[in-house]
Amino acid sequence: MTEQVIPEVILRNEDGSSVLDSREPITAENIGKYRVNEDVATRASQMLENLGFEVVQKGPTSVTISGDKQLFEDRFQTSLQVGSGDVVRSEIGDVRVPYYVPKTPLYIPQELAPLVADVVIPTPPQYFP
Repeated sequence: MTEQVIPEVILRNEDGSSVLDSREPITAENIGKYRVNEDVATRASQMLENLGFEVVQKGPTSVTISGDKQLFEDRFQTSLQVGSGDVVRSEIGDVRVPYYVPKTPLYIPQELAPLVADVVIPTPPQYFP
């Protein structure tokens, strides 16, 4: 069985900026200035598919991809370790979910760098009773 990684690829606007540069909370009122051009999302998606990833979803500021753990490590020149965190804490027992954590900072391939600001592997949310 292959181990799948489902990261979020944060895209750059044509001027090089991204949603990561925001100094304000992102809201429905201001998301428009952080949205990337559809052409940027399409080009980035195609490049990511050419690297072997499946594009799961294109959003206004990012692309969600899926791929094998080894493919991810090879393409982004890092090693992933398994983290584990509590999703729900309760009196009857904790629910723990494994997730991946990069051991070293990710390397964005040169051909992606003009379109990609960062690649983030989300951690599970924590719910409290």
